[in-house]
Amino acid sequence: MKPRPTPSLRTQFALGMIVAILIAILFGYIALRLFVEEQRRTAISTLDPVARQTLATLDRGGQPSARDVTALYRETTAASKRIDHEQDQMLVLLAAIACMVGVGVGWAFARRFTRPIEEIGTAARRIASGDLAARATAPRPGAGELSALLDDFNSMADALEGFDRRTGEDSAAIAHELRTPLTILRGRLQGYADGIFTPDAEDIRGLTEQVDLLTRIVEDLQMLSMAQSHRLDLQHVRLSLDSLAALLLQTLEPMLRDRGIEVRRTLGPAVTFADHQRIAQVLLALIDNAMRHAAESRAIAVETKSEEGAAILVVSDEGPGLADEQIARMFEPFWRGEGSRNRALGGSGLGLAVVKAIVDAHGGTIDVTRHPAGGLRFEVRLPAADAA
Repeated sequence: MKPRPTPSLRTQFALGMIVAILIAILFGYIALRLFVEEQRRTAISTLDPVARQTLATLDRGGQPSARDVTALYRETTAASKRIDHEQDQMLVLLAAIACMVGVGVGWAFARRFTRPIEEIGTAARRIASGDLAARATAPRPGAGELSALLDDFNSMADALEGFDRRTGEDSAAIAHELRTPLTILRGRLQGYADGIFTPDAEDIRGLTEQVDLLTRIVEDLQMLSMAQSHRLDLQHVRLSLDSLAALLLQTLEPMLRDRGIEVRRTLGPAVTFADHQRIAQVLLALIDNAMRHAAESRAIAVETKSEEGAAILVVSDEGPGLADEQIARMFEPFWRGEGSRNRALGGSGLGLAVVKAIVDAHGGTIDVTRHPAGGLRFEVRLPAADAA
């Protein structure tokens, strides 16, 4: 059964005020009627015997004497003044009671609606002081806006705590990634300075590779930072993914042939509006990833096609693959799987994170599934040119 929507804060305040006013009016009406009736009985009981007899005669439709009527008039005039004075006092008392009822209703509403806000304020101060695990734990408020505010604040706190945790993990990962090439560079350079090693062309190439790795890590980190802050500059042009894939595969063909890797091409028309350089970076990263992980079958597949308003690029390998829990973490910076997908195969650990950031910046998606023949299948979907 679908839950009924919670009334808004404004609606609940209005209903509360209406209920309070109606209660005050009903209470005042009943109290005043009872008081007037009691005054009437009291006034009659305090009349002198002659006035009471005259009043009874009049109630029966009789004709009392003029003297008796005059005496009744004097008695009722005095009683009327006394009743007016007592009614004035009663009205003051009822007004005071109505004020107290209003204060009580207002306090109840204020308590109900301000407690979540107070809890949010307390939690915000704890978070500001460094306790990122603080949450607003007030009971569910009745107003829809306050419920949404409570949920939004706790969601923001969860995101902030997660961001802080990821920042710490990323900082540790960055330090770890930079430590290895820096240690190699420092050790070799110190060895040259101490005369332990004699530099030759092979050593220089090895040190250059370490410098290239450091440069790639720094550039990838910069690109990720720009993408996450939505400052990644993209130059959109009409781009044919099949032509781009054919050109890159032709360029990589000598290296692929040297490594004994077979490339299966299925390049159908697929046109989008995108940044040529960034999409080429995506394709190169996916092909490089597939090359490094196609160790068993030595085969990778590249496919382009159009489907349902999307230009699709697919790169797959037939390597050992990964478990589902590992696939879910593939796009995390510096994450590497076990076995064939580790650092020994090269890479900075940022390639797939960069790929996802570029695809997201283009308004596309990237999915990873296990290939039927083993390995992984990466599918990039970008808005087609006619839908962009």
